[in-house]
Amino acid sequence: KWDMLDANVTCQQMGFEHVQHIIGKSFGGSVELPYSMIEVECVGDETSLADCIHLHANDSYNCQDRNAAGVECSNITKGNNLTLIGGTAPGEGNVYIDGAPLCHKYGGWDWRDADVVCREL
Repeated sequence: KWDMLDANVTCQQMGFEHVQHIIGKSFGGSVELPYSMIEVECVGDETSLADCIHLHANDSYNCQDRNAAGVECSNITKGNNLTLIGGTAPGEGNVYIDGAPLCHKYGGWDWRDADVVCREL
C-alpha cells in the first residue's frame, strides 16, 4: 500500500524536503496506462523509488487507471505541533497537526502510523 515512507522517498528524490499530503488513489483523475511500478514498499532510507521493493508492471496485474499513487511535496517546514482532540480520556482522540486534523483516506492509517503518533506525544 502507498504510505508515508513511499511518499517521503518520492519527494526527496524530486528535491523536496517534506511530504505535504499523500493520496491513496489517483491525484486528479485517471492516469495513462500501463503503470511503471506496482506495489511499491519503501523502508525510508532509499534515495530513489527504484531502490524500493516493487513489482514491475505487467498485463496480468489488475491495477486500474484510478489506482495511481499521489503525493504533494513541499519545502515548507511545519511546526508539527501534535495534539489529540475529542477523546474521552488522556491519550485518545483525533490527531491534529499544527491545529488541523489529520485526514486518512482509503485505509491508509494503520497501527504503525498510530504508534508514531503515540511516541511523539
